[in-house]
Amino acid sequence: MLIDRFMPHWDERTHHERRIEAPVDEVWDALWSIDIGRIGVIRALFALRGLPGWLLRKAPKRPAEPTPTLVAIQSVGFGKLAEEPWREVVFGVNGRFWSPASNIDPFVREEFESDVPKGRTRAVWSFQLEPDGDGATNARTETRIAAGDRASRIKFRAYWLLVRPFSGWIRVLMLREIARWSESGAPSGPLDPPPTP
Repeated sequence: MLIDRFMPHWDERTHHERRIEAPVDEVWDALWSIDIGRIGVIRALFALRGLPGWLLRKAPKRPAEPTPTLVAIQSVGFGKLAEEPWREVVFGVNGRFWSPASNIDPFVREEFESDVPKGRTRAVWSFQLEPDGDGATNARTETRIAAGDRASRIKFRAYWLLVRPFSGWIRVLMLREIARWSESGAPSGPLDPPPTP
């Protein structure tokens, strides 16, 4: 997997899978086309995440993004590390994720070829697609996180205890939207969140 090139060893890892009744090429197109902002829970979680910085007046004001997609997230610290079309794409981000503001570093692709710096944490996030017979596709998203030193690892794990359920929920909802788009040709109407993450 491409993700192994950038983080063969990690401190934390999550993954989610879904079988989608659509061919790989349609699922790949949906992956890059879905409007994450249609998912009310995701909008709320991203707003909540930015609240501390706004309250502290340290976070720069960004223009509203009308269609939050995987292309758009590359303007807020995430960067594309590698891509094998119709099979896998990997994104990366560095920062002090536990900080209330200014917690994401500018994306510099070359940094992901070296060890995680002290005082920082690194996350790599991949989407992987695999044909599953009868025109279906197994879609999987995986997140791996590694800290640059023991102090950062302790801070991150305290933060992760609070954030992990919501982070996982976002990925579940994204896979559901990708499936909805792929299987129907396009999304229809606002998405209602599931009763539990």
